[in-house]
Amino acid sequence: MTDEESQPKSGSVGKPILHSQMRLINPETGETLGANQSGELLIKGPHVTTGYWRNPEATAKSIVDGWFYTGDTARRDEEGFYTIIGRYKDMIKSGGENIYAAEVEAVFREHPAVAECALIGKPDEKWGEVGLMIVIHEKGQSVTAKQLKDFCIDKLARFKIPKEIVFADALPYSPYGKVEKVKLKEHYLSKQVNKVDR
Repeated sequence: MTDEESQPKSGSVGKPILHSQMRLINPETGETLGANQSGELLIKGPHVTTGYWRNPEATAKSIVDGWFYTGDTARRDEEGFYTIIGRYKDMIKSGGENIYAAEVEAVFREHPAVAECALIGKPDEKWGEVGLMIVIHEKGQSVTAKQLKDFCIDKLARFKIPKEIVFADALPYSPYGKVEKVKLKEHYLSKQVNKVDR
């Protein structure tokens, strides 16, 4: 890699390092994807782990033929720079389209009245799944679901704008500082949520 090729690119995690390989696949078909397509990021090289400590089942699921399946969804541009979009398990499939939670959450966080947010998929008869966004207001600020949807119109494709928005006081976090989306799904999908703005 030349000095010019190693220059950072805003928003990107960069290019593969020396003696390593990266590629994107369609997680459902295993097909290798080209530039400007989104898929699961695989990494191969001497620096990649050989497995999970005392967990052969997790190792077998995550490492195949030397390729480490990261669980990250990424995109590669024409210059070979990779950008992480989110986690594959957080992807929502709605009407045949893929919606990446991290992308939608990043747009919501741009709004001055949003302190934090989390997007989960909600089962839907027509679309398969629709987005349900849980929003925490910034202290002293207020915003309606309609105002947030209007804010997203010029920033997201229409199908990516959450169909439902719920306002909450707090989000559940793991000890590692990650939003616990499993708990959000248990809370918001296991019962009828009373206060949902559409």
